Amino acid sequence: PQLLWQSNIFTMLAPLKSLFWPADGRNAPVLPSSLGADSQRKVKLQDVKAEDYATPEKYLEGAEIPTFYQFQSNMVADEDLKAGMVSGLEVDKRLTLPTRTHIRFLVTGQDVLHSFSIPSLGLKTDATPGRINRINTFIQRE
Repeated sequence: PQLLWQSNIFTMLAPLKSLFWPADGRNAPVLPSSLGADSQRKVKLQDVKAEDYATPEKYLEGAEIPTFYQFQSNMVADEDLKAGMVSGLEVDKRLTLPTRTHIRFLVTGQDVLHSFSIPSLGLKTDATPGRINRINTFIQRE
């Protein structure tokens, strides 16, 4: 199955967009991401167009989700299992997710019905061709 995941940060920041971006589409200033404790440092502003930002509206209008969010992992066959591996749970590529972040999985299949699951989180859904199934989760533990 093909898996697309994205953080819900766009949804959380969308209401704040009007505070930082001019409504008339002018260039919006961008602050550096890491402001140290040094209060003597001056903030350097850069002119960046609002169109350069990834916004929820872009994805709603059909913009392509970046390819690095796509993830495909398959179960390891029983004959390929090594010592210490558990049959039915081992995969060829492990999925690493951030904690304390809302995560949405969009799961679909390309050919036939598949199953998608993350047993340690208690998540399971079908990957059906022509249909996108959504799973929302919030990971609190590390």
